[in-house]
Amino acid sequence: MSDGVLTWADLANRHEASHDLFVSCSIDYSFRVREDDEQTGAFAVWHGPQDRWRVEVSEQPVYVRTGDLAFALKKGTMQRQEPTARQFTVLQPVNPLWFFGPNSLLSRSGVLAPSASAIAAEVDGRSGWSFVADQLTLGARNAPGDRLEFVIDDKTGLVLRIGSVNGRLSGELRAVQVIEWLPDSLFEWSDEVVGPNGLDD
Repeated sequence: MSDGVLTWADLANRHEASHDLFVSCSIDYSFRVREDDEQTGAFAVWHGPQDRWRVEVSEQPVYVRTGDLAFALKKGTMQRQEPTARQFTVLQPVNPLWFFGPNSLLSRSGVLAPSASAIAAEVDGRSGWSFVADQLTLGARNAPGDRLEFVIDDKTGLVLRIGSVNGRLSGELRAVQVIEWLPDSLFEWSDEVVGPNGLDD
């Protein structure tokens, strides 16, 4: 763990440096729609520099991308998508695209320096730094409890957790592996048809 509390500039620079990493992990999520209705699940994620993505649910690919060539599962088949598209039914309620790369939620939102200093935190055994983004909220209500908390990994700069401070929504990286290299074929789609499976209904 780094000595002393890291400044906001330190955290932002570490996260920017993480864009060039090859990473394998899962993202465990929960979303409380109502007090008696909580959705939970997990994505398997592989990410690499220059917009390389592979996201699976229960070993089923739901998003595969290399650069501007992107495919997402819609109506039971993997379909070509505009490279600027980031919202897909199969990537809800906690979007893996929020966590990685130059278009991560932290990078593209232009988060300003938080009003309070970061505090030490731990996610799945990894040491990190937690801060609340005062101007980013869950949904359009802008309620104080819907403000988003981020935990940035002390070693790699990866975003380890995104969650609302009221606990309604949470996504956490698990079993993180930083890998020297992943094959291009992992991030390519062969145009084969995926049969209907209910994932994107």
